[in-house]
Order: sequence, then C-alpha cells, then structure tokens
Amino acid sequence: MRKLILIAVGVFLVLPAALFAGSMALFLHSLSRVDDYPAFLSTLRHNGPTTYSKAQQDFADLISRSFPPGSSADQTISTISNGGFEIAVVRPDSMGFQPNTTGLIWNRRAGPCTEQYSIKVSEDGAGRVKDVSGQMRPICL
Repeated sequence: MRKLILIAVGVFLVLPAALFAGSMALFLHSLSRVDDYPAFLSTLRHNGPTTYSKAQQDFADLISRSFPPGSSADQTISTISNGGFEIAVVRPDSMGFQPNTTGLIWNRRAGPCTEQYSIKVSEDGAGRVKDVSGQMRPICL
C-alpha cells in the first residue's frame, strides 16, 4: 500500500513539475534565439550595445549605399529576395507606394523581440533603381 502511495505522489507531483520545468526551459530558449542576418546585411552585426534608433538609421543607410540609383532593379530585388525578404503585396497608393515600386519584408527573431525590416525599391521605365529605402521596426513584448 505504501508503495502505491509513493507511486501516486510521484505521478501527481513529480511529473507535472518536470513537465513545467521542461516547458519553461523551451520557452526561455525561444526568447533567447536570434536569427542571422542575410549576407547582404552582414555589416549590421553590431559589436556591443546599441539602441533601436541607431539600428534603424544604420539599416536605412546600408540599404541606400548597397543599392544606388541607376543599378539594375531586377538584380536589386533578386538580391534582397534571395536574402529571405518576401515581396509584399500592396496597392500602388498605399503606404506611399507609387507605380513601379516593389516592397519587400523580412521578420527577424531577436530574443524577446521581432524586428520587421522593409525595403521599397522604385524603378524607372528602363528597369533601373530610381530610389531605394529601408525601414526597421522593432516589435517587443
């Protein structure tokens, strides 16, 4: 009889505690995961602490430098897409998009936050980049 009581206590106390501890470990691990940047954004890896406002400015500057006006719009969009960005479906008049503008979005896991990176590529009639801009938006718990 004593053996049955010990087994029951073990099942009703130890098993839930072990399941809870395992669940918490998985949850904490998921909060600490950070996705790598695509190759064309590799210089965004910061050494030491930084602020989101600095990271936002660094991203916008990097996009402007990496894809200058006059470069191939198709090649620019291909490079960004191959880095994991998805083409966003937008109406030409929404969010400041004009005709011949492609929007691309990538969501990056960064610990307890998600960072949403968006890039707008405007092209001229000859298929060249007319303007490109990048924006990063942090989404934290």
